[in-house]
Amino acid sequence: MLKEKFAVLLFFVCAVCPCRCQMEKVEPVSKDYLHERKEAKDARMAWWRQARFGMFIHWGIYSVPAGKYGDRDTYGEWIMHNAKIPIPEYEKYAEQFNPVKFDADEWVRIAKEAGMKYMVITSKHHDGFSMFDSKVSGYDIIDSTPYKRDVMKELSRACKKQGIKFCFYHSIMDWHHPDAQSEDISAYSDPDMNTSPGERFSKYREEYMKPQLKELVEQYGPLGVMWFDGEWIEQWTEEQGRDLYNYVRNLQPDIIVNNRVGKGRDGMAGEKDDPEAVGDFGTPEQHIPGSSLGDVDWESCITMNNHWGYSAADKNFKSADYLVFQLVDIVSKGGNYLLNVGPTSEGLIPAESVKRLREMGKWMDVNGEAIYDTKPWYTYGEGPAQKKSGAFGESRTKADTAEDIRFTRKGDTLYAICLGEPVKQLKIKKLGKDNAPGISFSDVSMVGISKRLNWRQNDDGLVIEVPDKLPCDHAFSFKIKLAGAGICGWNFDKQTEDGQIVISAYVENFDEMNWTDEVHLYVNGKRAVKKVVALEPKSKKKVVLKYKLSEDGIHDIAVGMDSKKGLSQQIIKPYIDLAGKWRFQKGDDPGYKRPGFDDIDWEVVNLPAKWENHSDYVVDPAFGWYRKSLVIPSGWEGKSIAIKLGMVDDADESFFNGVKIGSGGGMPPNHYSEWTKLRVYKVPARLINYGRENIIAIRVYDSGGSGGLYSGPLGPIEVLEE
Repeated sequence: MLKEKFAVLLFFVCAVCPCRCQMEKVEPVSKDYLHERKEAKDARMAWWRQARFGMFIHWGIYSVPAGKYGDRDTYGEWIMHNAKIPIPEYEKYAEQFNPVKFDADEWVRIAKEAGMKYMVITSKHHDGFSMFDSKVSGYDIIDSTPYKRDVMKELSRACKKQGIKFCFYHSIMDWHHPDAQSEDISAYSDPDMNTSPGERFSKYREEYMKPQLKELVEQYGPLGVMWFDGEWIEQWTEEQGRDLYNYVRNLQPDIIVNNRVGKGRDGMAGEKDDPEAVGDFGTPEQHIPGSSLGDVDWESCITMNNHWGYSAADKNFKSADYLVFQLVDIVSKGGNYLLNVGPTSEGLIPAESVKRLREMGKWMDVNGEAIYDTKPWYTYGEGPAQKKSGAFGESRTKADTAEDIRFTRKGDTLYAICLGEPVKQLKIKKLGKDNAPGISFSDVSMVGISKRLNWRQNDDGLVIEVPDKLPCDHAFSFKIKLAGAGICGWNFDKQTEDGQIVISAYVENFDEMNWTDEVHLYVNGKRAVKKVVALEPKSKKKVVLKYKLSEDGIHDIAVGMDSKKGLSQQIIKPYIDLAGKWRFQKGDDPGYKRPGFDDIDWEVVNLPAKWENHSDYVVDPAFGWYRKSLVIPSGWEGKSIAIKLGMVDDADESFFNGVKIGSGGGMPPNHYSEWTKLRVYKVPARLINYGRENIIAIRVYDSGGSGGLYSGPLGPIEVLEE
């Protein structure tokens, strides 16, 4: 009776004062977060930059088939797409999904004990199944499975209790929703190549995807990150991404959003050189950049085996050594490491993953100070492994020697992390007086050991007396207190067509007094440029040095002070960059590799290509041949050269003047391990026409996977000393 009287009263108030009731329904005016002040973004990103290490979880009803469909057992989370399972048949996996062994507190404990600071889990993957209690859809864990429990709510609470940031992955692409994709998956070959009309997709976006995102933020927040994916579909645009970014930020202003919300991703490399692209951080996938990306925020997401989701037959797990090396390598370049696990349909993180995470946790217990809240040093490392693409190509499983070292920094403390068991006298070459002129050290110690170490700074390196008993396994951190003032590192920035080289030298003053000195650029052993640099106490500066090379050939370049010339680098003039215009033709005619073949009518394309826009890739895979003509200078007579090629989806064969110089890629069974790897193909001197035209021809083909975009080659050509 009381409720009835209240309802009558409420009706009367609304009738007499409709403006009051209508005002309460009005949505707040949205704020534009696209042009955020740097100080505001820095404050919002602070926890994420400090964290450095997080857990990625791919969990859904695709864990029920566990990678097996028909006679094949090598599928993963893309099983619906790759096995072309019709929607009605795929929906039956939901009826079998009953993770009775799931324990949210245990999952979070595993992550925390591994040293991870945040957790990103799939709220909805490309298959369209919602792993949370959604009122927008009945195709979710509550309404469609026998489990009837909201696992995301349980994980959210467990993360809050244990001090882990809780974050969501959410797919823009949806193979299940009728307004996002065809109603019958068997009606088209590639469900990710969106075929629905724009009007239907807009309805999906506004009436389904956005309301689900609102549920996630309001029911499970506050969230650390909203991690989007599936943005490569034709229907999605940068403009929609900017709108969605603002939508999510208005729901929770301090949330962090990755760059896959828009078109800011450059394939698996993860980051376009576009400051206007929307998103807070780049997302290299199964890939580690070859060097620091400067002030750009980025995060490498990487699987522990070959799949993101659970695949019972996939036992190709990386070793604990390898995973620690990846963590160190990524952090030394200024990135975060998002390491994936794929739980079973019972709700268990695989034992192989748990074992490796436990090992990583033991290492982090000792060495965490060299990882958390650190920034990259001016050079990320030294040693043989530095020569590998991204430092850790999949063909490499362990550092070759104790010479492989990575650097991280926290204020005036430099950490040198040795990736192999150090020898009794460890020499760090880049910290010698020649290579770091003016820089000195006030103390050197080993992380995890209280005993003081003997050390000395020689011209050719910092030499550390390593104790007999080491504090941990896998990798070993040395803590170095910085002092003095001088050159911490330098980079070759570019060479123009007329031969002008541009060098950036990084100078820093660690002392409490003013400092003034000269910085010199040496070319072929002679001082070519000098600049006077003045620094206040505890300050730093980038010094730009320019010089025009007059003669073709190989030149030794070094940066130094006084008589200290530092580590030299070879610069080649002319600078032959393979990026730029190539000729492209679909087809598989082996005659296309011949030097004399007439390709004048072929399509002209630009490489490296962008994954989402090359040659109508989204609707017509760019399998075929790429050709480029170039002249190798006569001054290089007798020298072999090296050609660097980028990622390919999914295989290539490369020819120089009609002769095969290398091949790579292919999936399965190699999966990500091959096609995400930078290739370096050697061209022997006997194949080269010096001073005349040469032809590079590259065949890109389907070896059993999908795709077809060639995202290389990458210049410049290198001359090899033999």
